[in-house]
Amino acid sequence: MLKITSADKPITINQLVTVVYSMPGIGKTTLAFTSDSPLLLDFDKGVYRAKNRKDTVEIESWADVADMTREDLDPYKTIVVDTVGRCLDSITTQIIEENPKNARGSGDLTLQGYGVLKGKFISWLKLMRSYGKDVLLISHMDEKTEGDIVKERLDVQGGSKTEIYKSADAIAKLYIDGKFRKLDFSPREGSLGKNPGQFEILAVPDFRKEPLFLAGVLKGIKSSINQLSAEQQKETEIIETWRQLLAMLKTPQEFNGILPKAKVASEVVKAMVMAESKRAGLTFDKASGEFKAVDVPQKAESPSQGKPEAKKGVVSHTQNIVLQKARKASGIVDADYYAVLNAIAGVDHGPDVPKEHFDAVLKEVANWQPDTTGAEQQLSLDRE
Repeated sequence: MLKITSADKPITINQLVTVVYSMPGIGKTTLAFTSDSPLLLDFDKGVYRAKNRKDTVEIESWADVADMTREDLDPYKTIVVDTVGRCLDSITTQIIEENPKNARGSGDLTLQGYGVLKGKFISWLKLMRSYGKDVLLISHMDEKTEGDIVKERLDVQGGSKTEIYKSADAIAKLYIDGKFRKLDFSPREGSLGKNPGQFEILAVPDFRKEPLFLAGVLKGIKSSINQLSAEQQKETEIIETWRQLLAMLKTPQEFNGILPKAKVASEVVKAMVMAESKRAGLTFDKASGEFKAVDVPQKAESPSQGKPEAKKGVVSHTQNIVLQKARKASGIVDADYYAVLNAIAGVDHGPDVPKEHFDAVLKEVANWQPDTTGAEQQLSLDRE
């Protein structure tokens, strides 16, 4: 049976896929061991350098990973891939061994081979999520110069970077600033980042003083995402309450009665009040600060001089303004906004929404939340 989460219910995030990248030797593996109950998959053969080493599996081939069971991973909460670049190389070797046609003469994967690589990697990440594990992807940093700008990239083969960017819920750069290590989740000119926790730049403490530093950071990201989801649910419920209330109001006295609450409500609610007051034939008098009834005469125009008639059966100009304000307030990306219009009303433009679908579209737009998988994040990334 299809499991559907209704638009007015929050979606709780319990697992994260996080990327930490840096130049070699900065302390990525040491940082990884401060996560919650980690198991490190050592593809890079460099775990011996970490002074706070915890349980580790030295990976010789992808089969070592593919053969792991839920029971094998039960004692652990965080699966650390060190490094994700060498991990993808390991999957690539297996793909070519299974079917040499997936490789070119140079040894690189063909387009079809890359498709197999992406499929195997994404499937494994989903499997780890289904096991209830956080996944921490460690990556070396590569640099590419474009004009006067040096762009930082993950040291990962070809188009596989894109799949990592899309799969990651959070991306952070580890670097040295003077004598201190810093962790920066924010995207900046030339550098990568995804910052759902809205962190400032974090100072990384000595692991002996804070052995669970990264565990706390990842917990903070989850709390931030889940709090946002709960707040959006609350806002949706408030909008629905206002919609029902406004549908019953008709007179200037009734609209003036709700003004004190409307003035301290959200911008979406204020727009709804103005739209419904116009529907009731009222206007807002700024001088008195109240709604008043108006009688707008219809201006007759000859066919040659008249303007094109508005489409019948669709939302009014005022209702479309409400939609656009809700769109701006929720931060919904264009692709998702048009998808909502198409899915609910079968149209591609806000002004074309049939009146009977207005409430459903408004509710969905107001309740929109970002894709936690990161697939729609607007980042300046190098897409090879």
